[in-house]
Amino acid sequence: MTKLVLSFLLFGPALVLNALAYFESRKRGPESRLLPFLGVPAGLLWLYLLTHHVGAQSLGNLAEGLVVGGLSVAVSALKVVMLDPRIGHPVRNTWIAAFLLLGLAAALRVFMPAIPE
Repeated sequence: MTKLVLSFLLFGPALVLNALAYFESRKRGPESRLLPFLGVPAGLLWLYLLTHHVGAQSLGNLAEGLVVGGLSVAVSALKVVMLDPRIGHPVRNTWIAAFLLLGLAAALRVFMPAIPE
């Protein structure tokens, strides 16, 4: 139950902001329904790695969750504003962004040093 509350507190604002990017992108044409939940797979991977003691273990490292949520908002905004108008294929771009976030979340968890509490 604690993990569920922690996940909601860390990634709830990111879900709301990604939903705004989704509605903006829907004005231009078809969009993947994954976009509002773009940070969820990366957040769940980060939470899984955290609970299985991968990387530095410190209470201060919970700030990484905020970084993952912020990265999901930044990536979705860049996708909607820059990639989709220039390249097209918004559904494919959403999947690419999701896998990019998965890689960033794993790298963040593995390479982030211990943050003092």
